[in-house]
Amino acid sequence: MVFFHIKLTGLKANRSKRSILHAKNNKKGLYHPNSNIFSRKVLFSWKVMTKVGIVIVLFKISFFENSFCKNLRANQKQYKSLASEKELLKAYKARGFLALYRNRNSEARKFFQMCYSLSPQDAKLCELLAIASLRENDRRGAIFWMHQAHLIGLARFYQMVKHPFECSNSLQNATCPLLNTSYPVVPLEIDGHFFAFLIDTGASTSIVDKKVAQAVGLKEGCPSELVLSNGKRIQGALSTLPILRIGSFAIKNVPAMLIEKLKPLSSGAPNSFHGVLGTDLLSRFNILIDYQTKKIVISKRAMEQGATFLSGSKLLAEIPFLFSPQGLLLLKGSLQSKEVFFIYDTGFGGYPLEFNQKYRNMFFGFSVPARSSLIFGPVAIKKISETFSQLPLTLEEREEIPIGGIIGNRLFSRYKVLLNFSKMVVQLYDQKN
Repeated sequence: MVFFHIKLTGLKANRSKRSILHAKNNKKGLYHPNSNIFSRKVLFSWKVMTKVGIVIVLFKISFFENSFCKNLRANQKQYKSLASEKELLKAYKARGFLALYRNRNSEARKFFQMCYSLSPQDAKLCELLAIASLRENDRRGAIFWMHQAHLIGLARFYQMVKHPFECSNSLQNATCPLLNTSYPVVPLEIDGHFFAFLIDTGASTSIVDKKVAQAVGLKEGCPSELVLSNGKRIQGALSTLPILRIGSFAIKNVPAMLIEKLKPLSSGAPNSFHGVLGTDLLSRFNILIDYQTKKIVISKRAMEQGATFLSGSKLLAEIPFLFSPQGLLLLKGSLQSKEVFFIYDTGFGGYPLEFNQKYRNMFFGFSVPARSSLIFGPVAIKKISETFSQLPLTLEEREEIPIGGIIGNRLFSRYKVLLNFSKMVVQLYDQKN
């Protein structure tokens, strides 16, 4: 602006000099007194010089800007583009996680693929895409994303498993007895041998004791690790159950993990089961656990209240749940008017309910514990014991899904419990027949 001001000052000085010269020439009679030709020329030249001065100023400013940062405008566009990409990536991830937790796997894959187009080096995204693909029975897609996530051993394992969890008969329901009244343990058949397996919503995959594996001739695959709802890590080897019969259902090609020794459900008690049915299998059906009549019903379709095995029972509560990427059921409840989620683990052998130490002050305050009820829909769990445990670091927790603790099998044992994966709810019925 200083440069522009100097130029204008010079133009004003030149104009005043020419006015004096014009007056002198008039005196000499060189111009007619009424002639305005000279004044027009002066005005024209002043306008031209003014425009030239402005152009020079703009050129100087542009030159100074470019000499300071040659790629300033290009960088500004790039920074804006990067900022918008980060915002898009964050938004797509949030939508993808929400869909995956709600078991809407096609929608989850769409948003995670959008994320992948913006961040192709993110191995975690590839792992999430592999999980969503497996839930949709897209084995090839899962194998591709496992390779992208550098899970080479797991990818090779699934290359050998053709049509996992294939149900070979056309029956819609299967019923089998409960072998243990405290836990949902059921009999099943593998290669002509009968074993007791625990229906465990706290395990993401099925588990088989190595002694059972040897008895039925299962081959060990690549080594693997399983993280349970309590944070414990189990080392083992991957394998496939060629055919598993539970009730009248025959399920083929069931991925499983072979481990050295299963721990008993209760400390000091003998082990009462030989394996575990995890949520990768359970989530493909709807499971009714009836503790009073000591039976379990497995259905391919959603169970309605008028069904034979629910006749005479009244629906007491319908509790929405989320299905985490780790394969855990997170039941939605409220405590102290705050929304909170609890891991529902039918194989949890501790207290009926344990709270997450992280939220102790939020739930119960800093001083005397508040004796309020834990609410699941219309059902209130009263006389809560203040039992706290540290949530394992291996369990991922999202800010919008606070995990308040773990619900054990005993908390709902006085109800008929329906794990309704079709509607993504846990339904509690009374025990009247």
